Amino acid sequence: MNAACCHEQNGVVHQSIGAIGACLVYGFLCRIIPGRWLIHLAIASGVLSTLAYLLVEGE
Repeated sequence: MNAACCHEQNGVVHQSIGAIGACLVYGFLCRIIPGRWLIHLAIASGVLSTLAYLLVEGE
């Protein structure tokens, strides 16, 4: 295996762990926070994560 292949696999592993974590957090929050607020929080977190990505990439 070359270094690029390992790097891509690590990215997939991290993405999978993040997806599982997000599911666990959602399962916990959906019992506490009303659905209307969850929609607003999802939109806000999507915007913030996009802005953070753009800052990291420097574009």
